[in-house]
Amino acid sequence: MSDGAARWRRVDALCQAALEIPEAEREAFLSESRDDADVRREVAALLAEASEAERFLESPVGAAAASALAEA
Repeated sequence: MSDGAARWRRVDALCQAALEIPEAEREAFLSESRDDADVRREVAALLAEASEAERFLESPVGAAAASALAEA
């Protein structure tokens, strides 16, 4: 198995574990991880995208459309 594949599996596993805990506790969870800083940064970026997507999906369609139009 390549180093890249092993690294991706670790990123995926850590991200999945972090998604199982409350969002407010995720930063501390990652800080306590023994993984290298690059893995933690990648997981943090994925978690931020997941949070943004979750907020988007929870918002009313009209509000999302208005926000998108305002940004354009």
